[in-house]
Amino acid sequence: MSEHRLTELGEFHLIDRLIKGADYDSSVFKGPGDDCAVVRYTRDRYLLFTTDMIIEDVHFLRKHPPEAIGNKALAVNMSDIAACAGIPRWALVSCGFPKDLSYAYVSRIYKAMKSLAKRFGVNIIGGDTNISEKIQISV
Repeated sequence: MSEHRLTELGEFHLIDRLIKGADYDSSVFKGPGDDCAVVRYTRDRYLLFTTDMIIEDVHFLRKHPPEAIGNKALAVNMSDIAACAGIPRWALVSCGFPKDLSYAYVSRIYKAMKSLAKRFGVNIIGGDTNISEKIQISV
């Protein structure tokens, strides 16, 4: 088997390789892919699951307004749900922040997410926080 660098594979080939051979039970209507996984909730209802991570210096710069960072973090996930004809209802927000970042900056990121969530009827129901070298937010 030849060894490929991640830049050669690209995101979607990497995902295909990582999930190859995964065995799902009958509750999984559609597994991992571009936008959402689809899980059977009842006989005729489904739940959509998605997650996207935004990373400082990859998807945004620290000099960007914290509100824009918070909005982007939540909006890209709400957009994935909408792209699959779903209605976003719940979100788990996990964040990594550098230890020298001010509470005020972090608070502005989270306040923007809460405001956007309220506007669209999304409930932020939990998540995780950690120290990291760069700002990372996964919803």
